[in-house]
Amino acid sequence: GGGGGGGLSDQLLERLDDAAVFEALIALKGIGAWSVHMFQMFYLNRPDVLPVGDLGVRKGMAGVYGLSELPSPAKMVEIAASWGPYRTLGSMYMWHEADRLTEQSKKSNGKSKKQGRKSNGTGEGDAKSSRKRQKT
Repeated sequence: GGGGGGGLSDQLLERLDDAAVFEALIALKGIGAWSVHMFQMFYLNRPDVLPVGDLGVRKGMAGVYGLSELPSPAKMVEIAASWGPYRTLGSMYMWHEADRLTEQSKKSNGKSKKQGRKSNGTGEGDAKSSRKRQKT
């Protein structure tokens, strides 16, 4: 046998608990833990999912909890233990924090890049926009 989903239906998946859904879906070729977690969160609307492989959740946790590096899956489980049974919501907050940190980083990096471009001595933008101006 193997492959094809073997009788998995929406109705069956909705009746199974989170662990059983994970086991049923992870067995499918090409489906990994991250995909299963996203399916549980956004299709099955499960309230207690912690996607330990998600970079955004890891970045958010590092920011919120003042970690010097991205947390390991085990550290994430430890941190999120008190979030249950609402780890999905906690993960969404971590994504929000990761987005905030990314925007903050873009703003601080953007200023230095713009200053660097102005001081390059040519007085022009990048080569593409210069060529466009010459053609018109």
